[in-house]
Amino acid sequence: MKKRLLLFLAWLGLFLGALSAVEVSAAVVGWGGEGGFGWTAVRIHRLILVAGGFCAGWAAFAGGGIGPLLSPRTVAERYASAGFFFLILWVVLPGGAALPSGAAWTASGLLFLWMAPLSLAALCRALPERAGRGGLPEEGAARFGFWILVLFGGWAGAARVASGPVPAWVGTAGVAAVLLLALAGVAWCVVLAALFRDGGWDRIRHGAGGGFLLAAALAFPLWLALVWIGSFRGLGAHLHLTLFDAAVDDIAVPGLGAMAFLGYFARPVRAHRAAFWLYAGGFVFLIGGGLAGGILQALAFTDRAVPFAAVGSLLKPLLWMRLIGWGAMGTALIVYGWGFFERRAK
Repeated sequence: MKKRLLLFLAWLGLFLGALSAVEVSAAVVGWGGEGGFGWTAVRIHRLILVAGGFCAGWAAFAGGGIGPLLSPRTVAERYASAGFFFLILWVVLPGGAALPSGAAWTASGLLFLWMAPLSLAALCRALPERAGRGGLPEEGAARFGFWILVLFGGWAGAARVASGPVPAWVGTAGVAAVLLLALAGVAWCVVLAALFRDGGWDRIRHGAGGGFLLAAALAFPLWLALVWIGSFRGLGAHLHLTLFDAAVDDIAVPGLGAMAFLGYFARPVRAHRAAFWLYAGGFVFLIGGGLAGGILQALAFTDRAVPFAAVGSLLKPLLWMRLIGWGAMGTALIVYGWGFFERRAK
C-alpha cells in the first residue's frame, strides 16, 4: 500500500509538471500571441486574412499538443518549458541535456523577438497619443533599442543554461547577449523620460487605459534588469530552475505583453479602471510570490541542513500568493471584457 501511494505521488508530480507546460504554452501562444496578432491586425488590416489560419493553427496545437504533453514521462524529461518547442522544433526533438538548451533558445525567441517588439510597438503608438504629443520623442533612441533587441534578444535565453551541462560557449554567448540587452533598456528609459516630462505622465495616467500603459512601459526595463541579474553565473547557478525564472517570464507576458494590449484597447469606462486595479494587485502578488519563492528556494538548496522535501512546505504560502494573483488577474480580465458592453450600453 505504501509503495502504491509513493508511485501515485510520483505520477502526480510528473502530471503537474506536464500541466505547467500546457499553462506556459497557453499563456504565450494563446493569451499573449492572440493579443499580439489582434493588435497587428488592427494596425495592418490585411493581416485579417491570416486570422483564420492562425486560429486553426492554435486549435491544432491545443488538440495535438496537450495529449503528448500530459503523457507519462521520466524524470529526466520533465521540463516545464517543453511545450514551447513542441511544434517549433518538430523536425529534430532534442532530448537529455539538449532539451533545456533548446527550450531556452525557443523561449528567448518568443519573448525577445516576438512578444517584446509587438508590445513596445503598441506602447510607442499609444503613449504619445495619451501624452498629447505629435509623435514619439527620442525616436533615434527607440530605433537603437529596437536593433539591439533584434540582434541579441535571440541569444539571451542561453544565459539560463550557463551553469548547466552545455558547451561553455553557449552560456558565454547568452551572458554577453543579456549584457548588451541592457542598452535596449537604457534606450527605452530615455524615450520614457522624454514622454513623461512636461506633464506627460499625468496626462497618460488620467487617460483611458493609462494605468495599464504605464505599468507595461515600466515592466520592460524591470524585466531586462532581472534577466541581467539572473545572467551572473554565481547567482544564476542558484536562481535558475526556481520560481525566480517563472516570475521573470511573468513580467514579460502578463506584465509587458498583456498590459500593453489591454491599455491600448481600454476605454474611459468604470469597468476598465476597476479592472486595472484588480489586475495590478494580482500582478504584484504573482511577481512578489515568484521572486520571494525563487530566492527562498536558492537559499534552501544551498543549505545542507534543509532537506529537499522540506523546500516544498516552505513555498506553500508563496505558491498560494501566486495562485491568488492569477485569480485576481483572471477576474480582472472578465471585468475588462464587461467594460466593452458598458461602453455600448451608453
